[in-house]
Amino acid sequence: MVIIASAPGKVILFGEHAVVYGKPAIAAAITKRIYVKSRLIDSGSGIQISSKGKTESTIEYVKRAIELVIGTKRMKKAKHGQGIEITIDSELPVGGGLGSSAALSVATIKSVSTLFGIDLEKEEIARLGKEVESKVQGASSGIDPFVSTYGGAIYYKDGRFSKCRQQINPFSGHGSIIIGYTGSPSSTKNMIANVSHLREKYPKIIDRIFDAIGDISERAKIILEEDNLNENENELGSLMNLNNGLLESLGVSSFSLSNLVNASLLAGALGAKITGAGGGGCIFALSSGEDWEDGEEKEVSTASNRSSRKSEIFEQFETRKSKICDAIKMAGGVPIPVEISHDGVRLESNSRKI
Repeated sequence: MVIIASAPGKVILFGEHAVVYGKPAIAAAITKRIYVKSRLIDSGSGIQISSKGKTESTIEYVKRAIELVIGTKRMKKAKHGQGIEITIDSELPVGGGLGSSAALSVATIKSVSTLFGIDLEKEEIARLGKEVESKVQGASSGIDPFVSTYGGAIYYKDGRFSKCRQQINPFSGHGSIIIGYTGSPSSTKNMIANVSHLREKYPKIIDRIFDAIGDISERAKIILEEDNLNENENELGSLMNLNNGLLESLGVSSFSLSNLVNASLLAGALGAKITGAGGGGCIFALSSGEDWEDGEEKEVSTASNRSSRKSEIFEQFETRKSKICDAIKMAGGVPIPVEISHDGVRLESNSRKI
């Protein structure tokens, strides 16, 4: 029997680094996923892993995930002497700050637990995913595995999670998020250590920066949960820019990241910022998702005119998105258009090729 499961990557919309010091953060799952196929094999009791970009850390995350599933002691289908074959297909860059480790852990847990006949609730999958990260990385806030398990936009503060009430927002539809990947990996551990050293040197100054980032996250949450989100997407872009400036002041940016942010803004993005720990990895830009100018929908009365205008607006939107993608390329990055994924971890059809 073959079981295929997938889990999404994520972007930190607001609040990275400050969240380590008790401030809120907002993260969201994206429509780039990691797929894990598992099956039992008769050649011994080991684990065989196949992946295009297999690294030592990939192997460690998979092994830890399988160990924790087996540790639940609820297996129904495994036989003594059987091994497990794992095949991985990833749409996420390793070390890009897009939650690839959590997505791999969560997808592995779902695939292998289903293979063994273990029915895990999402709460338990997220908990096991956090435990995998803790064992491999030494610590985990749990944000990445939670987002990867549940999908959607997540508000996090002081170890507690809640889904943002409004799920249709400027970050959804038509690929309005454009990720820019620098091509160089980010080290979360090193970046957190650097910020910690800076805080030790200038505690009052850095704490005020954290307070400001926390205030930005709180305001962004209010906007994301409002009914008239399209009217407030300009403010959302402004908050992204403010957040990015504060991250720059913490020293977590780089020449490559700054280039991608500036190129996106010059190309017409409403906002652009680092996502994740910084130092390398990715930025993301917001391209306007607004469909109508103020009052225009009421003025365009006939169905044919409305359809024509919507087509025109969509073409304009695609042009803006294309300009931002081109600008990211010209600045030396890799553009990755995505949407917010409302699906978290899920089982896939066995007909999917991996």
